[in-house]
Amino acid sequence: MHPILNAHALTALLLVVLPAVADAQPLQFTHVTSTFNPMGGAMPFNADGPALEGTTVAFGGRIPITLSNGVFVLPLGGTATQVAGPGPLPGGEGSFSTFGGTPSLNNGRVAFQASTSLGSGIFSNVDGTLRTVVGPGFTDLPGGYRTNRWGQYPSLNDGVVAFSANPASLFSSGIYSWTTDQGLSRVGDESTPDPGSPGSTIGQYGYHPATDNHRVAFLGYGERSAVYVSDPDGGNMQVVARQGDPAPGGAGSYRTMSQPFVTMDEGTIMFNANTTIGDGLFASTDGLLRLIADQRTTVPGSTRKFSFFGDFAVDGSSIAFVGTDTAGKRGLYADFGFGLRRIIEIGDSLEGATVEEFWFNREGMDGNRLAFQTRLTGRGVGIYIVTAVPAPGAAALLGLATMTGLRRRR
Repeated sequence: MHPILNAHALTALLLVVLPAVADAQPLQFTHVTSTFNPMGGAMPFNADGPALEGTTVAFGGRIPITLSNGVFVLPLGGTATQVAGPGPLPGGEGSFSTFGGTPSLNNGRVAFQASTSLGSGIFSNVDGTLRTVVGPGFTDLPGGYRTNRWGQYPSLNDGVVAFSANPASLFSSGIYSWTTDQGLSRVGDESTPDPGSPGSTIGQYGYHPATDNHRVAFLGYGERSAVYVSDPDGGNMQVVARQGDPAPGGAGSYRTMSQPFVTMDEGTIMFNANTTIGDGLFASTDGLLRLIADQRTTVPGSTRKFSFFGDFAVDGSSIAFVGTDTAGKRGLYADFGFGLRRIIEIGDSLEGATVEEFWFNREGMDGNRLAFQTRLTGRGVGIYIVTAVPAPGAAALLGLATMTGLRRRR
């Protein structure tokens, strides 16, 4: 068990040096809000990791005392803004009821999925006004498809919202995008030609696309499963990695693209794949593929290897992921540019309590910071930001952007 010491009950500013590769970067854990110490007028509710931008988080939560649920944006040490809650939908007809997974956060704005009195929908305040992206209920989509079901995790970047339609199990029927100027566009559906297999189509899709710099990355399942990237209207579609292709790092060849989601930042696309030697995480930057970790990788601070991988995130040159070792122990790990290191694991001590569970996702990384949600035994659920603090000799290497954490591109 690795102790993480509490410095103050209210601000919960925590500092500890972990015995990992990146000894030049101590880890600073900061309490943002929790059910046992709500801050800023909001506390977590959904079992999902928060989104992070600088030191601001976005999450599905509740207002203390009234327990009114909604989507909140909370700057560290500040007051939460409730973007949406029980009340009328944009346009005034119908009302919100429950809210889906982690909202996507970009430039202080969010996109999120919600259930309403009229059915499921996706919403965003991308231009400062809360608007309906798609739904609620049955909607006719570009290309002729009609559905009333939408993926729980839309992606927002530079005014573009990307989302999946008709998710079921690990698949969806199509990927779409939306902007305030252009409205809805089809990225791909069951009739979209597969650029990697002439004469065939991409029949199914993963249900968590990612958008960045007006490109959309997603998983597709046609003749072979693959990772694709395209323009928001489906133009200039390219194959990033494909089942049967050689995998980098001596990982054999790709058997299938495992997780139904990808993440993307500044041209780097990160994805999970099962190869001929086992589960692995990979990234592609400007067409160059690289291995991040697989079942041959030793867990930082341990002699065991990784067994499989969960959620993951990329931001610039930094990556983070959830991994489970061969003994079944799950943890959060990251590489901020100085080697893979351990962040937190089940069974660790945080604020004097045991980490019973934690949640992290692709929206939870910004430069040298991570945000995660955890359940502490005997305490409740809390949201924390962890910062890899540059040592004096490392500051120049990290650069101003990662020290300030003010940029946000996803």
